[in-house]
Amino acid sequence: MAPKAFVMGPLAILLLLSRPRTGREWFWIGLSIVAAIVTLRLPVTLTGRTIRAAGAFFTGAFVIVTLLGVRSLFSRTLFAMSAAAATTVGWFVAFGLRWTTLKSAFVSDYWTAWHAVSPGLPERPPLAGEGAVNGVTTTATQMAAALRDASDLLPAVLAIMAMGGGYLAWSWYWRLASEPIGTAPKPFRDLRFSDHLVWLLILSAAGALLMPKTGAPGLVAGNLLLFMLTMYAARGLAVVQTSLRPAPIPFVVVLSVTAILLLPLAVVPCVLVGTADTWFDFRRRMAPPEGATR
Repeated sequence: MAPKAFVMGPLAILLLLSRPRTGREWFWIGLSIVAAIVTLRLPVTLTGRTIRAAGAFFTGAFVIVTLLGVRSLFSRTLFAMSAAAATTVGWFVAFGLRWTTLKSAFVSDYWTAWHAVSPGLPERPPLAGEGAVNGVTTTATQMAAALRDASDLLPAVLAIMAMGGGYLAWSWYWRLASEPIGTAPKPFRDLRFSDHLVWLLILSAAGALLMPKTGAPGLVAGNLLLFMLTMYAARGLAVVQTSLRPAPIPFVVVLSVTAILLLPLAVVPCVLVGTADTWFDFRRRMAPPEGATR
């Protein structure tokens, strides 16, 4: 549901605002409308409704800030993500929804999907220590515990999806629109943001380590830490991409496939490189390949 919420929504509205003239533009607008209608007609749990609401708020904020003329794509996407987060929280408060209810719905949704794939799992996620009492396997108990831990990071995951959705929507929009508004997106290798954000990374890491995970401050710190780690991993990947421009294409392909297969190991160096780029600005020190333009 997330791609339709965070990518198709902004893409369709931006294309409509650009006075579409080609069949290609109308095809994607129609595809987005059909996807929205199908999604709205499907039965949905609180998890799905939350993603829908966050996607709608993000779409509105992203389009508005784009029309206001903010040039930086990162700033636009970050503002739209922050506005969507705030309005989603307000939506929860207005309708009397609770964070614990959303967590339970998230765990239930994914456990149901896992149970459909592996019928040997119990019908409901077991509680900690339940395996010794009801004969539930240790693997099922560990899976349920991991799923509950993952539910704590749902806000950060949605924020990451929103940031990626904004970048994808703007990139596709400029590829599809015959007369796009705003400025063309820069290559991913040019991704950068304010160096002052490193303090958010440091403070969120300290909060996640020092605060109890069960309390609201620890929950906020953990989600902020995951979000910032992802942003700096993306920045580090942009630095790596810049450094690989002179490399032979077969080497880059092999390295990329290896990084995908060893993703957890590949993320750590990207985070370190992205964080170090705050002080060293590696891309400024890299001369473009001979005959290439930046």
